Amino acid sequence: MRKFYLMLVLLLVAMTNAVSAQTSTEQFETESNGSTSFTDNGVIFNIISNVNTYDIQAAYPGTGWNGTSADNRYIDNSGAGNQSAGTSFSIKTTSNLFKVNRFWVYAGAANTTLGVAGTLTITGKLSGVTKFAQTKTTGFTTTTGTANGYTLIDLTNLNGQNYSNIVIDQIQITAGGNFQYLALDAFTWVKDSGIVLGSLSLAPSQTNVSCNGGSNGTATVTASGGTTPYTYSWNTSPVQTTATATGLAAGTYTVTVTDATNATKTQSFTITQPASAVSGTTVVTNVACNGASNGAINLTPAGGTAPYTFNWGGGVTTEDRTGLAAGTYTVVITDANGCTATVNATVTQPASAVSGTTVVTNVACNGASNGAINLTPAGGTAPYTFNWGGGVTTEDRTGLTAGTYTVVITDANGCTATVNATVTQPASAVSGTTVVTNVACNGASNGAINLTPAGGTAPYTFNWGGGVTTEDRTGLTAGTYTVVITDANGCTATVNATVTQPTALTATTSQTNIACNGGSSGIATINVSGGTGPYTYSWSPSGGTAATASGLSAGTYTVTVTDANTCTLSRTFTITQSAPISAPTGATEQTFNSGDNLNALVVNGQNIKWYASATDATNHTNALPTSTLLVTGTTYYATQTIGGCESKTSLAVKATDITLGVINEGKFAKMMIYPNPVNDILRFAGNEKISNVTIFTLEGKKVMEKVINNDKTVNVRNLIQGNYIISIVTEKGVQTTKFIKK
Repeated sequence: MRKFYLMLVLLLVAMTNAVSAQTSTEQFETESNGSTSFTDNGVIFNIISNVNTYDIQAAYPGTGWNGTSADNRYIDNSGAGNQSAGTSFSIKTTSNLFKVNRFWVYAGAANTTLGVAGTLTITGKLSGVTKFAQTKTTGFTTTTGTANGYTLIDLTNLNGQNYSNIVIDQIQITAGGNFQYLALDAFTWVKDSGIVLGSLSLAPSQTNVSCNGGSNGTATVTASGGTTPYTYSWNTSPVQTTATATGLAAGTYTVTVTDATNATKTQSFTITQPASAVSGTTVVTNVACNGASNGAINLTPAGGTAPYTFNWGGGVTTEDRTGLAAGTYTVVITDANGCTATVNATVTQPASAVSGTTVVTNVACNGASNGAINLTPAGGTAPYTFNWGGGVTTEDRTGLTAGTYTVVITDANGCTATVNATVTQPASAVSGTTVVTNVACNGASNGAINLTPAGGTAPYTFNWGGGVTTEDRTGLTAGTYTVVITDANGCTATVNATVTQPTALTATTSQTNIACNGGSSGIATINVSGGTGPYTYSWSPSGGTAATASGLSAGTYTVTVTDANTCTLSRTFTITQSAPISAPTGATEQTFNSGDNLNALVVNGQNIKWYASATDATNHTNALPTSTLLVTGTTYYATQTIGGCESKTSLAVKATDITLGVINEGKFAKMMIYPNPVNDILRFAGNEKISNVTIFTLEGKKVMEKVINNDKTVNVRNLIQGNYIISIVTEKGVQTTKFIKK
């Protein structure tokens, strides 16, 4: 005994998305008994059993939601044995979205009896998140009646709320109370393509049809934003590809606009027509015998403005038709204002008409010709003949390209049937695009190729040759690489990619050696070409960061050049210098007379220069003018200059005042000065009477002269810092000595 009975008829009317909305009704008549999924309009739906087990059943012939014998299959839980209370199932798709409009419910007790108390909860979900949920508690049909006991659940007004505009991917039905059996039939839904629009903006405008039933409407979309140029695709037949669609009849039209980056956006238009439409009704007399031509159509025009004219095509302009074979006939009714209506009427014939079914093998690779059509004729009287056009008379076809093929089947009595079959192919051929990372340095192997396959049918395999089958390549040297991309159908595409490299870094060098030994006037220059500019330079052990290093001493220098890709090149320079100039020669101790200057000293050499210290002589700084007065006991240092180069070594000459030497032997006692160095007051120590003193610079310039008058001090505060010579005149003679002013 069944524990649960709820017969649900679910009519989903939903989903108007940015591209198109397609309404479809699934009554499960072509689905397999026991199946837990079904396919409608290209979309796969899964039946999910939440509580108890649900699948497609055919247990009650003739008991569908509309009570006809052609409606025998539905979803229910009849195969589950005893059912639990609170039974529940869902219809879910992972490939599309939809909106719910309404559905029907048959609710019964364990023995399918109507009128028991129960509830029905409808829940819409998107990605597992509940978007709406409502529970119906009253208003269920209690007798079979003309609707076979089914209750309409209208989501446009469910408990006073409209849920028909909510996008979902799952609808869940849960029974409560005493409802203990579940079944579903006549599943009507609206397909949503799920296209996500980019940043495009569309401005629509339209012209409606002037006459009811006409097709002179237009729709225009003005695109902005995104990236030009734009392309357009209207859902007209044939497809229109301009910004304006023309020749439109009343109805809803959709255009998809695609910009240069493949961003898309859609716009829908509803073309209207006048309410007073031209129309026509027909009374058809069908053909008595299949294949005969005794059918008739009695046409009654209405609407618009009389009188009317009629055009059936083929030059037939009568209102009514006789002598017709089975088929569909179309007449264009035109009223006095030129408004038209197209009326179709079908003349039928007995069921044993010639017919044919096809099984199509689609083309595996875009642009190939390996499609096939297997045709099975039926009806009429065997044997049959076939005419595909172009002289082809076989029953089946092979070696076909993508397209629609038409065959005329003729039976033994000359009765015919026309059958169309469409062979499809992948939307685009296998292809591949590459992003190349070129080799950074000439001769290196750090190039790379990033390959992106497209078209055909995924997944793909790759063959670069040499056993390499990865999608991308790394560690490449410069060169052209070829890959063969193969898709799941064995379709191939050959893609070439070239990895380049910069020219090799090269350099020329030049240098200027040191003219004088011990100098630092060396120059080294490197001129670089090739590689990738700009270049940077690094000199070692010194030399700076420019292409030219200057101020170099003798020695070995290395420059490393680095280009923009961190490629490097090194060159070494050896800066040389001339042989050292020797010091002048001469006596290291020489005498002079008081008041003599440096010219009194005799040395052998060229271009003699004198210095007050060996350090100054070595560094060639603070050279003394030859007018410098000699100071007894002082050592002077002489250098010579040959060919513009001055000796680094010097000759030390100690100068002795011969006059003082004679005096000191007899009556002259040397006068001492202190402090030395001195700040302001210079004092004299000795018994001699001082008459006057004279102070000179080392160059011999007199800067002070003073009469002492037995005052043994002199104020030198106003002298600038430096070395000075003081000449002291006493009663016993003249004494010359040096002091330092601080």
